[in-house]
Amino acid sequence: MVQFGHNDQKIAPPESMAANLTSMVQQIRAIGGVPVLVTSLTRRSFRANGTISDALALWADATISVAKQEKTHWIDLHKASIAYVEAIGPDAAHRLNRLPEDNTHLNPNGTTVFGRMVADLLWESFPFQLPIIPNLRLTYNITHGIASY
Repeated sequence: MVQFGHNDQKIAPPESMAANLTSMVQQIRAIGGVPVLVTSLTRRSFRANGTISDALALWADATISVAKQEKTHWIDLHKASIAYVEAIGPDAAHRLNRLPEDNTHLNPNGTTVFGRMVADLLWESFPFQLPIIPNLRLTYNITHGIASY
């Protein structure tokens, strides 16, 4: 799995990241691997109306474009994570932050929630092909917009 966006956003436009992703997909295939691109996890930065202030959309879109152009697998963590954090709201979403004002990095609870989200997205893309251990309660909470911590 390959995921870029957060740091790329700080230094270069989405087209630059897309060129690097394209190269990585080709390099992974050249050594016999199967690349899976992952769009960026949302930052938990909310507007006053409770929606995400999405500064990563262009980088997520670039990732999906590369996946389509290169005909490789991709999972849309960006879309799924936005839907989840908007459903649980800012207070619950910020309980997943590493530090109170750090809307990018995760604490152990956040890594559990979004790690489960990645596992579930992979399961949807590769059913019965990967050794993914289910966590039915956490999956239910994520898919139903219920805060888990």
